[in-house]
Amino acid sequence: MLRILAAAGVALIGITCQSARAADAVLAAAVVPSTWTPSLVLDGSLGLLYTDNALASRNNRLDAEYVVPFLRMTFGLKSADGWSYTVYARTTSESYTERVADNALATVGSTLSKTFMDTTVGVNFDTKFFYDGLFAARGPTAYDLSAFITRPISIEQFGLIIVPRFTVGYRWADVATLERASIDAQLSFEKELAKPWSIVGGGRVRVYWFQTAVVGPLPVDVYPSASLGVKYDFGHDITLTTSVAALARRSNIAAREYEKLDIGPSVDFKVVF
Repeated sequence: MLRILAAAGVALIGITCQSARAADAVLAAAVVPSTWTPSLVLDGSLGLLYTDNALASRNNRLDAEYVVPFLRMTFGLKSADGWSYTVYARTTSESYTERVADNALATVGSTLSKTFMDTTVGVNFDTKFFYDGLFAARGPTAYDLSAFITRPISIEQFGLIIVPRFTVGYRWADVATLERASIDAQLSFEKELAKPWSIVGGGRVRVYWFQTAVVGPLPVDVYPSASLGVKYDFGHDITLTTSVAALARRSNIAAREYEKLDIGPSVDFKVVF
C-alpha cells in the first residue's frame, strides 16, 4: 500500500512540474515580443529604350531614344508572424536624345504591411521630389499616402506566377493642381520557359481624380497600359528583360489625351547585404 501511495505521489509531482513548465512556456510566449529580422537591400536597373512620344503629347509627337537608370536602397524589419516594415530611398531619371524631355525623381518613404495566408495588405507613405532635367531645376514636391492588397498566385504545373495588386491613394502637393485621389489595379505575370528564359508581362489601369482645375472642369484621367517581354536570368539576382510597353491617357479634357509606345532592354540587379 505504501508503495502504491509513493508511486502516486511521484506521478502527481511529475504532472505538476509538467503543468508548471507548460504554463511558463505560455507566459513566455505572451510576454516575449516577436523576433524581427533586419535586412538591407540595394536594387536597381538600367533601361535603354525607344519611345514614339517623348513629350507625352497629343499632337506634338517626338521620337527619341532614352536611358532610364534606377537605384533604390531599402532597410526592412520582418517578424515571424508576418509583419513587415521598410524604409527606402530611391532615385530615377530619364535622359533623352531630344533633351527637351529630360526629367528626374527622388523618393523617400516607408511601408507597413501584414501577410497572412499568402495575402499582403499594407499602407505606404512617401515624399517625391520632382526635377526638370537630370536633377537640375527643382520642381514640385508631392506626398503620397496609399493602401494596397496583393496576393501572388503560383501555378507550378505551368511554371506560371500571377500577381494581382490593388491600391487606393491620395496625393498632397505644394502645387494644388497636382493633388488627386487615385485607384490602381495591376496584374503581372511570369511564365517560365526553358531555363533561364521566361516570358513576363501584365496590364494596369490607373484612375486619377484631380482636386483643382487649371481651366474648365476638374480633370479625371484614366491610364490603361500593358507590357510584354522576354527575360533572361543570369543568376546571382541579375536579369535582362526586353519588352514592349504601351501606355495611353484618356481624360474628360480631350487636350490631355495621348498614346505612347516604348521598346527596349533593361538590366536589373539586386544585392542583399
